[in-house]
Amino acid sequence: AGAARDDVASGAADADTMAAAANATATLAALPFADAGLFRYDILVDVMGAGGGGAPARDASNDAVPGWEQGMRPDGKVYWRHKKTGHIQLERPAVKTGALASSMTMDNLQRSRVLYELVAAEDAYVAGLASLAKYYMLPLRTNKRLISDKDRQTLFSNVQSVLRVAEQLLHRVSELFELRDGALVRKPPADGAAADERSDSAVLADVYVSAVRDMDVYVQYARGYVAQKQVLAAYTRKEAFASWLESTQRTHRLQSSLALDDFLLAPIQAVRRYPATFNELLRYSTAPSAADTAALERAHRAFVALVERVNKETGPDADSQRLADLERRLEGYPLGRLAIPGRRLVLEPEEMRVSLSDSAKRGDARVMLLFDDMLLWCKKAHRDRLRFDALIPIKHALLNANMQTKASGAARDSFQICDRTKVRRVYTIKCSTSICKKKWTRALERRIKVYEEGGGGAARNASHEQLVAECDDAKRAL
Repeated sequence: AGAARDDVASGAADADTMAAAANATATLAALPFADAGLFRYDILVDVMGAGGGGAPARDASNDAVPGWEQGMRPDGKVYWRHKKTGHIQLERPAVKTGALASSMTMDNLQRSRVLYELVAAEDAYVAGLASLAKYYMLPLRTNKRLISDKDRQTLFSNVQSVLRVAEQLLHRVSELFELRDGALVRKPPADGAAADERSDSAVLADVYVSAVRDMDVYVQYARGYVAQKQVLAAYTRKEAFASWLESTQRTHRLQSSLALDDFLLAPIQAVRRYPATFNELLRYSTAPSAADTAALERAHRAFVALVERVNKETGPDADSQRLADLERRLEGYPLGRLAIPGRRLVLEPEEMRVSLSDSAKRGDARVMLLFDDMLLWCKKAHRDRLRFDALIPIKHALLNANMQTKASGAARDSFQICDRTKVRRVYTIKCSTSICKKKWTRALERRIKVYEEGGGGAARNASHEQLVAECDDAKRAL
């Protein structure tokens, strides 16, 4: 009788898995804006110029382009100059425009760009969640050797509920809007229905406000995000699981080479982008009515409140608790307190091998920790204790993610990094797997980019020769 009950339960679970897989496949096949192509609003805005208010140039089959004139440089190369704005470019202005987009003023064009990017991002987000369910969550549900049921449930939390809410929102948007002639526009009202006189921005804002009431699933998802990261960090250190991840990503060519941790972060990133989007729509609203302004402000307030709830679950409180625990375990840290306000742990501690680039040794075992402002590594001490060894501030970091070896060319599991203020000390970091390397180099590149864009440091990606040259330059400068 017990065996029979188990068979029935197993059959029900298999049926649920097949149904969920079918739903995910149907979602990927029915994305409303997936095949529209990227409409180049950035080119249109550039063509019109910062102060322009007229129509952008149209495509032309011959050499002449309305609104543009040709010139020739001393080296013989042809350039194009916009008659109204003076903008010069080498490429022929072949801009994809339609009758709608080409007749817009600058503010209308910018507003249409924001609306377009909002629904395009929504489309890509739903595709990402469906891919997460179809290619990661559902296969692991049936493969009990790779991950336990308890850890799998922790890892994927309530992703299916989040996907369902995101699908409903995208479906509602696609009922009201369509991409027509190069612009996102409202569909005509059904026969007999009264036309809505509000702007497209206001109508879309109300759609999103009505969806907020179902978005408590995001708060629930954020509540388990710290545990998600811990489970993923633990399993990516296992060769079998790491190999399966790499094979899955390669086999299905998942979008933009996103890794599992990118997919898991997507729901939190999706919620956080909404306030800025509605703020931008307010900015580009030309002489908005009171009703339009009220709708956009209502959407902005609703999502600010939702983001605050999400951040409360994932942000400072969780990070502070984790940093305090690491500070308790870390011995010999020379810079005072580790758990300072605002510092965030980006990647969980992971064991690797570290050596100087000119060393013949295979490297010493170290525990690596990546924070938002520094890369730190330690020696293992007694029990769960760690003993400080070295650190590199992100603002001084130079990264060689694609290092080469004399023996085998590209190193699948190693990268190099140095502190440009320390003379000729280039460290080679050997990870446990190629998946581990991708995760760490991707995270380092993101942090380095933050400092680059904020002017907070001279960090950038570099080859090994550039690393050594930079260190020599730093020595001479000092």
